[in-house]
Amino acid sequence: MTAAPTTYIDAFTEVPPRFDVQVFLESLTRVRRDLAVDPVVAQAWSCDPERCRPRLGRNLCCKVQRKCRHFLGDRCGVHATKPFDCALFPLDLVRVAGVRVVTTVKNPHFFATGWCRFDRDMLRCFDGEERGDQSMFEAQREQLLRVFTLAEMTLMARAVARVLPER
Repeated sequence: MTAAPTTYIDAFTEVPPRFDVQVFLESLTRVRRDLAVDPVVAQAWSCDPERCRPRLGRNLCCKVQRKCRHFLGDRCGVHATKPFDCALFPLDLVRVAGVRVVTTVKNPHFFATGWCRFDRDMLRCFDGEERGDQSMFEAQREQLLRVFTLAEMTLMARAVARVLPER
């Protein structure tokens, strides 16, 4: 019996290769010719509902580690089905001139390009003391596996491990 082929989703936002975007690309770690990862994804991440956007409105929410007050058992209490982009927060996926990029809204250079899906209010979840011990990349591994092959994930994990701070 053979396993059914895995179908990957294309969740990348196409970004024109303007000068500011090219500068951002140069700050990334190249994993392959067509794949880059933002070193900032190696930083710690934890969702804290007390600092999160759901306190400000219904339309944007974060359930990264299922601590959000809108998370009801195994489903989102705000959305009928969890949108992929929301589930991926604080990471974002862009494609620039054929290069797929895993980045994070925490990178100020990414915000400067004007292509971030999230607004600055969402960054409140980064304010204050870091409470997590997982990197953003590790915390979002399950979501990233919906987009990338296992081989690509392994290459990115190695790149992220090279920039992880000592714990």
